[in-house]
Formats: sequence, structure tokens, C-alpha cells
Amino acid sequence: MSFLVRLPRDRYESDAFERFESSAFALGSARATMWLSQLAYEDKRPKIESVLSDWGLTLVRSFGAPLLTMLPIASTAGIVATGKGRLFVSFKGTDPLVIANWITNFDFIPDEDMHRGFAAALDSVWFKISDVLAGADLPVVLTGHSLGGALAVLAARRMEKDLRRSPESVYVFGAPRCGTQAFADAYDATLGMRTYRFVHGNDIVPTVPPPEIDFHHVGRVISCPADGRFAAANLSDGPSDEPAFAQVLWDATRDGLFRLLFGQVLPPGIADHLPDRYCRALR
Repeated sequence: MSFLVRLPRDRYESDAFERFESSAFALGSARATMWLSQLAYEDKRPKIESVLSDWGLTLVRSFGAPLLTMLPIASTAGIVATGKGRLFVSFKGTDPLVIANWITNFDFIPDEDMHRGFAAALDSVWFKISDVLAGADLPVVLTGHSLGGALAVLAARRMEKDLRRSPESVYVFGAPRCGTQAFADAYDATLGMRTYRFVHGNDIVPTVPPPEIDFHHVGRVISCPADGRFAAANLSDGPSDEPAFAQVLWDATRDGLFRLLFGQVLPPGIADHLPDRYCRALR
């Protein structure tokens, strides 16, 4: 993980969970879960525990496993925490410096209606979190940024199928599509109205894989302009497949990576995807 996804200890806002609300959608809950998604990128246990303590949460378990798929990332990881009368599971996302590789080298073939690479990523850690989920007598909130958001969605569906229970809510940020139309229909039938997808600016990741090859989003979407703020009024009334795949944006982002190699700025499609941009848009 690079400096683009890890933050100095003093950058973590101590009041992140002050406006967390139970059950129904709230921007205060979105802010809290986005900060928890940010924390999942960290790998130093004392730092994680210290930040969680500021938020009134306690670390239950950190998890991780090597990821043996075509996705060019090293591992699947995250944290399980408790507090506020909830059990929170936050999945680590992907370092933006390697996003270019996996948006152009997706293991696209679906496996039981799910993105095969993402399904394998969840499989690698499911046994490490399913026992906690099954044994917890608390409402469960799932969250994640980037790839972590896709894993949160898959985990929500797997909770229903394997554990016969549903999460209270699923908050995901800058997440890619992770299943076919059949997957989206089955997911939205039970979880669509309690799943909230956030899209900041020209973030390229939520546009892929494209719907033209039968990948579709789940849940309700809320978006904001680059460097703008999310507003509750912009939450869709029901499940949505937005944003559309943007070939021009994809090409511009891919081309911009060459500039990055020579020390120039991140292209907008990647810059708008950074986790700190999402945190800032929820202040």
C-alpha cells in the first residue's frame, strides 16, 4: 500500500462516528463507514486500535489472506470492529497505483453470476469472518472502498445464503460492478434498499466492468461532483446501475497513467477515486 491510501495518525478525525445512526440511510453513517473503510487500508494493529478507540469502537479481528487470482493485488484484508451496538466489517480496497492494472486486466468471466476475481478474493477470507458474523448477536454493517466495496456487497449476499441472516446496511464507496444482471436482481430483491453506493466526481472504478458485458451494480446510488459534497437528497429512490461505462474516461485514465510514470499528476478518473476524496466529500 502506498501513501495514497494510508494516512498519518493525526489525519484520522476523532469525531468520525459522532453522527452515526442506526438502520435507515444517514450521511453521518456514511461518513463513519467511509472512515472505517479508510482505516482498513492500515496494517499496523496499534494504530488501528488507537483510531478505533477514538471512535468508541473495539477491534474484534483483523483478517487477511494471499489472493491467488488474476487480479494484480497481494492480498484480501480488512477489520472487524464492534461498538455503537453494531458489528462492523470493513474490507480493504486497492491501492490506486495498481488500479490501472486491474481495470484493464479484469478476470471478467462470471462465476455463479459473480465476478470471478472478486468472488475468489472474498473466498480467501470468508472463513476468517463468517464465524464472527454467525456468532454475533448484533446488527451487522458492511463497508469498503474500491475493491473493498465490491467485497462488502458479495459478503452481504453470502451472509444471506450461508448464514441465513442479512446485514443491517451496506455502505460502499467507489466500488466496481461485481455481478451479472441475475446477481443484481437477486441481491436487490432483499438488500437493494439498504445498500448505498457512493460515487465521487469522475471516479472511473464504478464504471467498470461495463454493463455491455452483463455486469451490473446493486443498491441505491448517490453521487457528487469532483471536490463537492454528498447530499442526502441525491440518493436514488431505488436500485440503480449508474454510472454508465465511459469509454472516453477509461481511455483518458489509462493514457494518464503514462504521465504518472513521469511524475505528473494523477488523471481525474484515479484522483477522484482516492479514499481521502470520499472522506472529504462527507464532511
